[in-house]
Formats: sequence, structure tokens, C-alpha cells
Amino acid sequence: MIPDYSTLVLAIATVVLAFATILLVWESRHASKRQLGLQTWMEFRRWFDSTEMIEARRQLAKLMRAYTQAMHKEIPETVMNFLEDLGTVYRQGYIDKKLADATFSYYAVRWWEIVKPYVDHERKRHNEDNTLFADFEKLAEQMRQPEDVLDAEQMKLFLTDENNLATK
Repeated sequence: MIPDYSTLVLAIATVVLAFATILLVWESRHASKRQLGLQTWMEFRRWFDSTEMIEARRQLAKLMRAYTQAMHKEIPETVMNFLEDLGTVYRQGYIDKKLADATFSYYAVRWWEIVKPYVDHERKRHNEDNTLFADFEKLAEQMRQPEDVLDAEQMKLFLTDENNLATK
């Protein structure tokens, strides 16, 4: 009995093609994920630098300088909602984490330190609901570097800088 080499060659070619197809699919999915992460980062960057967000950051900085629970209802949540949304896409892996870290870590970490009293009060108002701003909190924890100095003087300087932002 003579082996059928053409069948063997066809089987090997089929396996090689199947393997190549799997690699192409994997590479395509990887490239799509990277593109999505980049696009998401670009959208968040555009949103963060928008006139609306700059004004929201200025307003929040002004109000948080002298925050008390008595003024709780006056605090707008625009900046906190932005950072919550950023935290959600960060947690879900829909944003390039290196770009997000490089662009937003300074702000996320500092804003979290500043708004913690507000968030704590808001959570208490809602029956100790720790899901409120949980992705923002987790984002700040993940982005915080050991060398970050977050003392009162640094927080005051940060609020001054945010309050003095110029709109475009």
C-alpha cells in the first residue's frame, strides 16, 4: 500500500492555514482593542479639556476650598461624574491604561482626596451606599503613586491651580 502523500500534504496545509487564521483573528482583535482604547482616551481627553469641564473644575475647586456639609447641596458633580465614568472604562479595559495614567492620574488622585468628604456624606445620605463613585475611588487608588504628596498644602495648591484654569 502506497501512502497518499497528497492527502497528507493537504492535511498539513489545512492545519497551517487554520493556525494562521487563528493568529490573524487574534491580531485583529488585539488591534481593535488597542484602537478602541486609543479612541476612548482621545474622547476623554477632549471632554476633560472642554470649556464646560474646565468651568466645572474651576467651580468645584472654588466650592471645595471651604466645603462643609451645610453646603453639600451646592456641590456640582460634573467633575466627579467624569472621573467616575473614566474609572468605569478603566476598570472594564476600554481605555488605554498607560495613556490614561499619563494624562489623568495627577487629577484623579487629587480630586479624590479633595472630594472624599463630599462622597462620604453622599454615601451616608444614601444608606451607606458605597457604590456611589466607587469606580472613581478605585481609579484614584490604582493611579496613586507612592511618591504622590497629598498633604494640605499640596491640595490647596492644586485647588488654586484648578480655580485659575483659563478657558479657551
